[in-house]
Amino acid sequence: MPERIEGDRITITGRSAACFFPRTERETSFIREFDGRTPDGSFQLLGSIYGRQLKFTGSGDCHGLVVGRGDLSLDASLEGERQRFFGSVSANGAVTASAPKLPIRRSVIGGVEAASFLIRGDVVGDLVHLSNAIVVGNVHGTNIRLTNCIVFGAAIASESLTVQASTILYYHSRRATFEGPCMMLHAMGESGAPPVFAPYEDHDGSVLPCDIRYYPVVRSQEEKSLGNRTWSRPAQATLSRLIPGVDWSTVHTETDRVGSHGLPVRAERTVLSIASRALNLTSLQLAASQMSTMLKISFEFDHYSERVQNEALDRLRALATDEEYWVFSSLLQRPTD
Repeated sequence: MPERIEGDRITITGRSAACFFPRTERETSFIREFDGRTPDGSFQLLGSIYGRQLKFTGSGDCHGLVVGRGDLSLDASLEGERQRFFGSVSANGAVTASAPKLPIRRSVIGGVEAASFLIRGDVVGDLVHLSNAIVVGNVHGTNIRLTNCIVFGAAIASESLTVQASTILYYHSRRATFEGPCMMLHAMGESGAPPVFAPYEDHDGSVLPCDIRYYPVVRSQEEKSLGNRTWSRPAQATLSRLIPGVDWSTVHTETDRVGSHGLPVRAERTVLSIASRALNLTSLQLAASQMSTMLKISFEFDHYSERVQNEALDRLRALATDEEYWVFSSLLQRPTD
């Protein structure tokens, strides 16, 4: 585990079973960079990490929690690089994940194996910008932007949320924008104002219209992709489309504030719901139940014995589609000794 200090930067390469945190007052101001682009190969970190400013470069795995007191940067911007985090990733400042600028067809939306980042746990920061990432957990922030991402959890932004050609489970934000082909794993979400539905300019220069699909319907059909692949989706898949003005409705809710008249102040929220749809609820309930079981296995996996872990993987294989199984099995691994 080579470690070197250059100015105000500590660079770590290779493999380490240690936890990383400031050991002296001087080190509290250092930048820690975990570099997977050196002759030592990808970084392999078995412990947790804490520091003022953290940077992960190139390929590698981190099995512990990652907490930044300032900003946190994930850089896998060269083709073929991949970073995996088996615990939560959080920072007081910005959390940015930089991936290759690939057209959507070559990103994680075109195939999950193209993911630049795999994270099992929540991602938390003030400003969160993820690109070409798969998150099995929630994303929390003041302002969030997801570009070509798949999130098996909620995207919760106190101010603004921008979903660019991505798949999410649920959203909650003051302002929400959907750009290009998106997917909802569950038809749930709310915002303080009606969402903006806008086209998405792909990295190859093409412009893709906004098109949002409901995953359980897609999953029950022949094509079971986790991304909204508008370029290959059959025409008969129209039932999976979520329609602005139909599936999004404005409701009045009571707030915690009390007006001059002594009654709670009412506010408007725009809510996504398919309650008024005529759908095959049996197949949709099955998809939701299987998704819940897969998430439960994912978050409990580290607490299982080796025998139960093997049984859980077998159960996962029986429940999951090919893409779901690749995602979960890639993040359900013990660190090697």
